[in-house]
Amino acid sequence: MAEDPRFNTFAARVYHAKELRAEIEPLVRDKTRKELMHMAQEWRLPFGFVASINEAVEDEGTEARGFMQELRHPLFGDFRQPGSPIRLSAGTAYPDSPPPLLGATARVLTEWLGYGAAELQCLKEQGTI
Repeated sequence: MAEDPRFNTFAARVYHAKELRAEIEPLVRDKTRKELMHMAQEWRLPFGFVASINEAVEDEGTEARGFMQELRHPLFGDFRQPGSPIRLSAGTAYPDSPPPLLGATARVLTEWLGYGAAELQCLKEQGTI
């Protein structure tokens, strides 16, 4: 296919897109996304697929890289969440605690942002904090 003048340049592939699709579709129709990715890797083609959340969490690469982290939440117990994709030579880029409970960050609003009692009460009534 690389030698076919209908497909050997980007402009030619765009012009002959219907024919190109007709050539490629039977080759890939019955393949999974992972099979296609591995085929593309063998052929040294840039390729990737968008994984669902479950696929990303359960992927062996995700596990091998230690991307998922285990935390304990005071109300919900143990859970796993995605960690940071950043790797540091020393230390960790992961949070070492679960997300805060609703309202737990009110101190930030009062001390850092200068919110007063009336503003905090309004936020509470709205269910924001």
